[in-house]
Amino acid sequence: MKGQIVKALLLTATGMSFAGSASADEPQLSPAIVSGSYVQISNVPWQVALTFNGYQNCGGIIIGKKHVLTAAHCVENVNPYLLKVVAGVEDMADVTSENSISVTRIDSHPDYDDHSLRSDIALLHLASEIPDSASPIAILPPTKQHELDAQFAVAETRNLFVSGWGQTGTNSYASRFLQFTVMNGVDDFTCFGNDHNGVYSSFICANSSEPTGICYGDSGGPLIWQDPLATSDSDQGYFAVGVVSFTSWEGCATVNNEDGFTQISSYYNWISEKMGGYQKPDVTFEMDLFNLRTDYEPDTTLPLVESTSGGGGSLPIWFLTLMLPAALIRASLRITAR
Repeated sequence: MKGQIVKALLLTATGMSFAGSASADEPQLSPAIVSGSYVQISNVPWQVALTFNGYQNCGGIIIGKKHVLTAAHCVENVNPYLLKVVAGVEDMADVTSENSISVTRIDSHPDYDDHSLRSDIALLHLASEIPDSASPIAILPPTKQHELDAQFAVAETRNLFVSGWGQTGTNSYASRFLQFTVMNGVDDFTCFGNDHNGVYSSFICANSSEPTGICYGDSGGPLIWQDPLATSDSDQGYFAVGVVSFTSWEGCATVNNEDGFTQISSYYNWISEKMGGYQKPDVTFEMDLFNLRTDYEPDTTLPLVESTSGGGGSLPIWFLTLMLPAALIRASLRITAR
C-alpha cells in the first residue's frame, strides 16, 4: 500500500440524501461507485445490498441459493434478525418484502482483525432462497489463485469488475442506483511489500490510472475476474475473487492508490465448511462484463417508495432518503512497501 493508511468502507446512519433522490420529476443522478456507470441487475445478478435495521450500509455476493458473502466489518456485533439481504434489485426504490430476505445466522471469520482488516470476510445464511431475478456466482478456488496472480504480475489492465451502491466520492452521496467500474489488478508484492508477514495472502489489490474505484457503502460487495481459459464455459469463467474491504485514508478513487479486497480463495475451505460443503453453482451468464454499455440510464421517473401488491412491503421513506457516510472508521492499517 506504499505507506498509506486505509479506511474500511462501512456506512453509518445519518441524515443525508442519496444521489439521485431529489424528486421523481427532477431526478439528479450522480455516478457512483466513483466515476462509475449504471448497470442493470441482470448483468450482475450476484450483487446484493445489506440493510441493517432498515438502513442500507453494505453490499454482498450471492454464492449459493441461501448464502451470501460480505465483509466481516459490515456485520460485526450485528444481530442477524435486524439484517436483511436485498437481492435482484438495481434501484433501491424497488426494495420490498418480496426481495428482502431475512438472515438466520452470521458466520464471521474467527481470525478477523478489526485493526488490520485481516480475514475481513463473513458468510450470511438466509432464511429463504434468493428470488429468480438473482443468481449465485462461483468463488475462486485456491487451485486457480496462481492464474490470477500470474495475470496481475504482468500488469494487465481492466481485468477486475466491481459494483455497488456506495458513495459517489469521498464527501459525496450514496447512489440510489447500482453502479460498476473496471479496475486493474495489482501484483501482491508491488502492493503490500514482499516481506510484510504474508499479508498478500489476505488481500487482493486493485487500482486505476483514472479516478475511479470503491467508496463508502461498497463494503462487502463483489470483485469479479474472468478466467481467460474458461471463457467458453456456460458461466463465461466469471469468478468472485474478492470482497470489498477498504480504500486509502486519502480518500476514495485517488489515482494509483490501491483499493483492498479480501482474497476469497484464502478462505475457500472455511466457506465450504460453514456452508456444509460448497458446490460451484450451475449457472449460465451471457453478459460481457468487461464490455458493458456505459450509457445505460435507469428509469428515474419512479418515485422513491412504491407500494406493493403484498401490502406493507415498502420500506419507509426515511430509509430511501437517508445515506450513510463514513463516520464509523474501524481500521487504521499502515503498510509500507520495501
